[in-house]
Amino acid sequence: MATKAQAIKVIEAVGGSIDWGVSEITNSEKVITVDAPDGFVWQFNGCECFCLAWYSGPAGEFWDEVIDAAEFGVEVLG
Repeated sequence: MATKAQAIKVIEAVGGSIDWGVSEITNSEKVITVDAPDGFVWQFNGCECFCLAWYSGPAGEFWDEVIDAAEFGVEVLG
């Protein structure tokens, strides 16, 4: 199971960033929005950001999902 630090490392490795203005990580609720670099989209969904939300379950599983999405990488927009 992954950690928050591991997820951040993967996100930053592809140039992405977590939008902490709209993301919230608590013991019971985990909602994250991850932005692609300017001019890119996530291959995971073809959008400039991806969002994941969990309301129960282990934090490690949530961070695994974040890493899985980010590891698809980014591609040039358009």
